[in-house]
Amino acid sequence: MRRRAAAAAALAALLLAACTLRSVAPPPLEPETLSPARLGAIEDRARFRAILCAIATARPELPDARPCEAILHALPDEPPFDPQPVPLGPPRLPLRVVGLPGLAADCMAWFATSFADAFAHLEALGWKTAILPTGSLASVAWNAQKIRAELSAMALAPGERLLLLAHSKAAADVLEALALDPALPERVAAVVTVAGAVMGSPLAEEAPGSWAPVLALLPGARCAVGDGQGVNDLVPRVRRAWLATRPPPPVPVLALGAFAEEDEISTLLRPFWRRLAELGHTSDGQVPASFQIPPGARLLGWLRADHLAVAVPFARRHPWLAHDRLDRNAFPREILFEAVVRRVEELVLEGRPLASPARPG
Repeated sequence: MRRRAAAAAALAALLLAACTLRSVAPPPLEPETLSPARLGAIEDRARFRAILCAIATARPELPDARPCEAILHALPDEPPFDPQPVPLGPPRLPLRVVGLPGLAADCMAWFATSFADAFAHLEALGWKTAILPTGSLASVAWNAQKIRAELSAMALAPGERLLLLAHSKAAADVLEALALDPALPERVAAVVTVAGAVMGSPLAEEAPGSWAPVLALLPGARCAVGDGQGVNDLVPRVRRAWLATRPPPPVPVLALGAFAEEDEISTLLRPFWRRLAELGHTSDGQVPASFQIPPGARLLGWLRADHLAVAVPFARRHPWLAHDRLDRNAFPREILFEAVVRRVEELVLEGRPLASPARPG
């Protein structure tokens, strides 16, 4: 198993590395470029930090637990800490948390499943969860149709609604899905993008147009290829053109961005971090930070982690990876996603009625 996993990681690195390994000075961080006003987002960092810090303090026994300042960046423009109490009891709303993994996630699902560790924690607290696999190499349009069909068919209890967590490319996929069906937003309480490739990534311009033939060689890979146009759809001009033609999302959208210094990025992703640094971008090793926030979204905060660590528990499943290519994969995802769900609960209770037509099944 270990040998097969090592081969998979090495082949994945060759697939993605359209860059050099030489050291590159990181671009100077200009916090104003990541401010909600500059990104067209709504400020929500102070309250989210309060919730996350309360959970981090209350649950030090959780895996990879750490102080909240080691989970979230504190940029100079962030408002003061919100002192209101944070409820940490049972769920207050019947939300079903649905994870949508990112590009090529199913190719490596035998190895590690996105959101798996966090969702086990949410289930233990009383929330229902589900993973919605997509055609991980497919275009945004292809995946949007699949997501629309899956969410529309999902049986909900009376009053239950969906909270969608979209990692990486799935952020673009789910925003398109919600635009396709006027009835679908009635079932969705909110969408939360996590290191979302909302405006694509410059790396997509340097990647092969279709990865399918090579990814099929990954040991154990079971890739849902779809139309095979997923990488092409992440070219920034393609994503920006799409955003320019779409109205605002019909449901609340919240966003978690991510970026880190080079020594906080796993070895596997450092070549991409360096390439993006060469292009002048602060990044998580895959997507520039300023490309990750949907216009009009509530900005929850900036995670101090790389693109994989925020959602995929590689090193938890295979501890030897913590000393190899995924050596910065440790991250308190249980704390993070509990904080996300509790913030969505608050927002719904503050101003949006939770009524949803049940669907038999």
